[in-house]
Parts: sequence; C-alpha cells; structure tokens
Amino acid sequence: MKKRDVIIISVFLAVAIIGLIAVKLFAPVGNISYADIYVDSSLYKSVPLNNDAVITIDQGDGKINYVEVKDGSIFMADSSCADHLCVTQGKMNPQNYESRPMRNWIICLPNLVTVELRIE
Repeated sequence: MKKRDVIIISVFLAVAIIGLIAVKLFAPVGNISYADIYVDSSLYKSVPLNNDAVITIDQGDGKINYVEVKDGSIFMADSSCADHLCVTQGKMNPQNYESRPMRNWIICLPNLVTVELRIE
C-alpha cells in the first residue's frame, strides 16, 4: 500500500468514528420518561420522571420501600431490607441508564420491589 492509501483509509476511519460518537451524543432521548414500579412482579405504579415525588411502598408485612423521583431521576431513597443494596444502586435517568451496571433497573430483591425505566 502506498502512503496515499493509508492516509485515505485513516481519514475514512476517523470520519466514521466521529460520526458514531456524534450519533450517540446527539440521539434524541425521548419526550417523557416513565418508571414502572413492580411489587412481586405485579405493576404497583407507573410514574413520570418529570414530576418530583416520593412513592411509599408499604406491603403491610414490615417491607417498606421509598422510591423518589427528583430532577428527572428515580432512585430507591430508603428500604427496610437488611442489605440496602437497592439504595446504593443510585439514581437512574434517561441520560445514564446505559452506563449503569443494572441498566434500566433498580432491584430490591429481599422486598421483591423493582423499578424499571421506560423511555417513550
């Protein structure tokens, strides 16, 4: 290969990589995002992320979870479970869910409460 061929291939690869990055950064996220809260695999409540709220999930048997929506994010604010791993999973929103270990889920396994991010 000639030096000119290498330069042309390098330019095309650079343009392709820049294009992929631009598509990823500027892709539309969606108008309104919702979170579906499930208790024991049954839908408990669907909440929009554009309204701040605290949702108390009291299952009546000592299992209590507090899910909070604030500034377009949703997170498990507190839980009666012993390990509190659900609380340490942090905030979830349309901008960060792809980089989270659990992606679009927050799970409290001991209390059987799950939160799923849904983008429309």
